[in-house]
Amino acid sequence: MKRSPLQRKESTGNSPGPSPAVAAFAEAFVIFALFLAVKTAVPLAAAFFGCLGGEASFADGFRSAKASWIVSPVSAVILVLIISLFGRCRTGSRVLPYGMTSGNASLPAYFGAVLFGCALQLSVSAVTVLAVGESAASAGITPSTALRIISAAVFSAPCEEVIFRSGIFKKLRSAAPKNAAVLISSLFFALCHPSLQAAVYSFAAGAVFALMLEKYESIFPPIAAHASFNLFALALPLIRERGTAIAVLCVCLPAALLLPSVSPGAGDSCRRSCALHGQ
Repeated sequence: MKRSPLQRKESTGNSPGPSPAVAAFAEAFVIFALFLAVKTAVPLAAAFFGCLGGEASFADGFRSAKASWIVSPVSAVILVLIISLFGRCRTGSRVLPYGMTSGNASLPAYFGAVLFGCALQLSVSAVTVLAVGESAASAGITPSTALRIISAAVFSAPCEEVIFRSGIFKKLRSAAPKNAAVLISSLFFALCHPSLQAAVYSFAAGAVFALMLEKYESIFPPIAAHASFNLFALALPLIRERGTAIAVLCVCLPAALLLPSVSPGAGDSCRRSCALHGQ
């Protein structure tokens, strides 16, 4: 029997929407896309205003702005503000990102997080020395590079943890199993890094940061690990010889693999909290 237009309209209106997992992935992807867009828009704006001032060509200004220490933290802060404003518009009230409490993290948890970040960075630095050779490693770190590293530790690390762990991972975890949420959020985090080497260790680090949030229900241990990882890039000039690099790798890589041990079943309360808040 042919249905009337009214019946067709009612049937369409009652059709089920996307599954919670699909909706969570869509929201996580939007946050990821916004991060890339803002990270590209900031150096574009700097290059544009540089051209207006007659300082350099647009292409040169864009390359210079991308290499500047201030681009990454400014981009991250802008996106955190956008996400916070969007959440406030949706709920009508101010909502802090998930994990902005001490959770069940104790002092040893922070100590282990810092040790993990340092051990992972020392391992990456040792691999870099072994890959590029002693001559490249002996070049040292310039003041501008040091400023960029410190900026990444102080500003970028907290903002990126709010974006990728409190935002993307938490969205996925509210509707997906732990392993899937960890893998997808870590993949998003890795895709934001330019080189293959950076993407590989960023994927591993992102997985551990997500598991820290899952275990401790607090964003601060992942921030401590991320900041110490960024800051310890200053140690690269200390590892100039291949023998030193091999020794550091033999000590630090096992430590980086053993430190982020996560107790089984630690994430149930995290998932319930995400689901209760609808985040």
